[in-house]
Amino acid sequence: MTFVVVVASACNGTHPSAPTGLAAPPSFRQHFSGVVLTEDGQPVPAATVSWRSPGGPAIATTDGNGFYDLTVDQSESWAGTFAQVTHALYDDTYVEVDWVPGQTDVTHNFRLYRSITLAAGESTHLTITPENSLCTSDEVSFVCRIAHVTVPTRSTLVLDTIANDPSNTFWLSTGDLEAFQKVTHLSISINAATTVVVRVLRPGDIAGGGFTLKTALAPE
Repeated sequence: MTFVVVVASACNGTHPSAPTGLAAPPSFRQHFSGVVLTEDGQPVPAATVSWRSPGGPAIATTDGNGFYDLTVDQSESWAGTFAQVTHALYDDTYVEVDWVPGQTDVTHNFRLYRSITLAAGESTHLTITPENSLCTSDEVSFVCRIAHVTVPTRSTLVLDTIANDPSNTFWLSTGDLEAFQKVTHLSISINAATTVVVRVLRPGDIAGGGFTLKTALAPE
């Protein structure tokens, strides 16, 4: 006589034990330092450098020479993080800082750019380089330059970017980055006196360059 015995935990109502927890990824202490400069290369004292990392935020203030120094706990698996640099006299700079996994000492310099305000009808010449701030949303991220355009009354604001190099393109956005169109000309209906925040975005396939931001008013 032959007996066949089948053993299956699912048949008798038992299930494998669930894991009690996942081990935290290994971490290490990482040192960051560098200087914060203006677009003309001058040091910026009293700028705030805020670091975002898996180990939590870290904040430092630049000294009289624009130097900052901070230490954070990073995950071994990370190879980059985001940093924001702020100062009351300049536009915020928001950038991604890369490094080699396991690198414990990183030098990264930042630049702050003066805030640009134009009256509608004025033009200005600006430059975008890889050191400029990122303009980001949940889906897109572009190196950018920001200008504030004051509109005194109900009208149509007309915006154009004219690149120094005709082979370059700089796009315009005045609203949600998720919905922006890749255009160098915009006409916006303005219902009352206001200040419009204009973002000039650098496509990822060019290194940067100079351009003229031209503004005009067309009466309603």
